[in-house]
Amino acid sequence: MDSSLLMLYISRLRLQLNDSVVQKALKSIEKNIPLSHILAEVLLYNYLKSKDYRFVSIEETVGYMKCDVYAEEDGNSVCIEVETLGIPSEYVLEGLEYLVARHVKKIVYAAKSGIHIVSFAYPFGAIPLIPIEFLKEPEDRDKENLVKLFNIVRKYYPLDLEDLSFLKQCTVGDVYIYDIASMKVVSLTKEKALNLVNFYLSFFYEDSYKD
Repeated sequence: MDSSLLMLYISRLRLQLNDSVVQKALKSIEKNIPLSHILAEVLLYNYLKSKDYRFVSIEETVGYMKCDVYAEEDGNSVCIEVETLGIPSEYVLEGLEYLVARHVKKIVYAAKSGIHIVSFAYPFGAIPLIPIEFLKEPEDRDKENLVKLFNIVRKYYPLDLEDLSFLKQCTVGDVYIYDIASMKVVSLTKEKALNLVNFYLSFFYEDSYKD
């Protein structure tokens, strides 16, 4: 069933069946990756191809990082992570803290892998809960806040102490909002994403996740 829906979606996107990404997407189904995640990768792949990136692929391993969508243009590498904000049952009581840790872990791994830009993509209706510190330019990030974020990550993932340095130098790119049904992708600048996240969090949190 999932394979049939994937092929139908590929047809709607007018992708060629001999496209290597089609084969990667089919293999992802065999690995029991959720169909919604695979369709999001294919949709983002199609979107980036329309922007004339020199190279675009999905499920691409680069160093320490397995990028959901990977692209290269003008000497810059871009890794886009599809983030549906799902929380495993063992971390459900941690909520936002776990989501913060997962985002930051991916940023660290991308920077360690030499990837120039890491971006996140969210389904339409979801709030892009990127830690606010990373919606700032690297030189504007507060060192104390980065240390706090790093310590949060180490509660869930085995990062080395020297990995902290990557949080200061990594570049986070535009935020992508996608809608599988309409096959539409919208790119938000970091400034717009920052306003959106600040507005949303202001209803719930008054802690270190905010400025």
